[in-house]
Amino acid sequence: MEFNTMNRKLSWLMAFVCFAVVCHVTFGQADFPEKYPAHPDSVRQADVPEGEVKGPYPWKSSIFPGTVRDYWVYVPAQYDASKPACDQGVKRCDTL
Repeated sequence: MEFNTMNRKLSWLMAFVCFAVVCHVTFGQADFPEKYPAHPDSVRQADVPEGEVKGPYPWKSSIFPGTVRDYWVYVPAQYDASKPACDQGVKRCDTL
């Protein structure tokens, strides 16, 4: 008999949780966040050369075997392969 009472309480709890989730999804989405205009730095500008996105390239983890992630690389239009690129994190860019 005690098992039946506990089972009933769990059923009511699950029903309440489901109801709360449905209400949140249904009515919580009505209040969209305010939309802000894009900052001028985020918009394409006519006088700035457009680079290229290359990829996807697979990256295989050596820590988690079997894990593969794809990544892309942005190559600026001003990039010159004959000059060394700045490697932020190994050395400072202004010392090249």
